[in-house]
Formats: sequence, structure tokens, C-alpha cells
Amino acid sequence: YVHTSCWIWRSLLGPSSALPGGIPVVLLDDYGEEEGTKEEVRAPEQYVPCDYHPCKHLQTPCAELQRHSGCSCPGLSREDTIPDAPRLQGVSEMTDTSALILWCAPNSVVHGYQIRYFAEGKAENLSVVENIYATARQHPLYGLSPGTTYRVCVLAANRAGLSLPRASGWRRACTNFTTKPSYLGILAGLCATSSLLFISTLVLSVCLCRRGWTSHRQCYDTHLVAFKNPVMAESVAQW
Repeated sequence: YVHTSCWIWRSLLGPSSALPGGIPVVLLDDYGEEEGTKEEVRAPEQYVPCDYHPCKHLQTPCAELQRHSGCSCPGLSREDTIPDAPRLQGVSEMTDTSALILWCAPNSVVHGYQIRYFAEGKAENLSVVENIYATARQHPLYGLSPGTTYRVCVLAANRAGLSLPRASGWRRACTNFTTKPSYLGILAGLCATSSLLFISTLVLSVCLCRRGWTSHRQCYDTHLVAFKNPVMAESVAQW
């Protein structure tokens, strides 16, 4: 408002004008010829990490979370770069013929996962499970042999290729596990042991009974020989 008033007075009076009565007027123009540009100062954006857990099964990709909520994702390698190896969490729910493999996602663009496994000492019989979806963090293996040690590796895949399996370190992608013995084998073993124990007990009982019967008979015969009938002895004496 003050600037506008000064401009009006300058227009009306001119730079050398004076008010009535001969009093000179000094116009102070603090507005400048050109209006200064105003710079908008924005507060720095606050870093809000996405609610993303690399080890959670069926986890929504972080890029999708970022598009919806504007949160920040951990640094990811490019899509045209071979992904880092997943971190193998372990093996659970093992039975005699199956096991559940658990892992965590790497900080890379991943389009899917692959599991490779083989029985110890039989690397030529390699089995491969392909096309595991990118949101998966676990996958079961079936058709395993009872009481067998297996070597298993989890690989990440994208357009650039497959990750390299790491056998050691914090981000190891391979491990060994052993399936449980067959329940049928255990049951058959228990039945065989029980049958053998029963037969042994039966044979031992028969032997003890026969031995006891023989001893009792010998004692009975000795009793008859050791004692004489007094009547018969007196009759023999009279004769």
C-alpha cells in the first residue's frame, strides 16, 4: 500500500514538485524499478523408508510401494545388471521326502527365482525348479529320498541373467540339509525287533519250564528211594 501511494504522488507531483506552501517533498522509492524475484524455499524432503521386508513371503515389490506412497526404497542395482545372490535363510519342515527352502531377496531387480539341488555325491543328477515368482521367499521340494543329504542353492534371475551362487559369507545362497529317515523303515525295524524279542522270550520260557519239570521229577524219584515202607520191612523180617 505504501509503495502504491508513493508512485501516485510521484505521478502527480513529479520528481521536483512541492506541496502548496513551498515545502519541498522528498520521495523515497524503496521499491526499485524492477520487482525482485521471490525464491521459494522448500523444506528438505524427509526420508521415509517403505514398509518393505526382503525376507517376507509374498512381499509386494518395493518399487510398487514407492509408486503408491512416495516412500523410499533401498538402493537397487539396474535391471540390465546381473542380480546379487539371495540370502538363504535355511531349510525347515523337513520330512523323509520333502523340505521347505527359505530365502531373502537381494537389493537387485528380480523377475524370478530358481532352485537347484542334488543329493550329496551325485552332482550329475542335478534337479532345477524354475519360474518361481519374484514375490516368493519360500518354496517346497518334494520327491526327496529318505535319510539323504542334499545340496541346495537359490538363484535370482532378471533380463541380465542368473546370480552367482555364494557358498559362504553373510549372503550365502547355498546350504546342505538331510531328510529324515523313512517312517516305514522305522516301523519295519520296530516290528522286527518286537518279533525277535517275543520269540526270544517264548523260547526262554519253554526252556525254563522244561528245566523246572525235569528237576521236579528227579526230586520225586529220590524221595521214593530214600524212604522204606515199615510194614513191608517187618514182613520181610518174619520170613
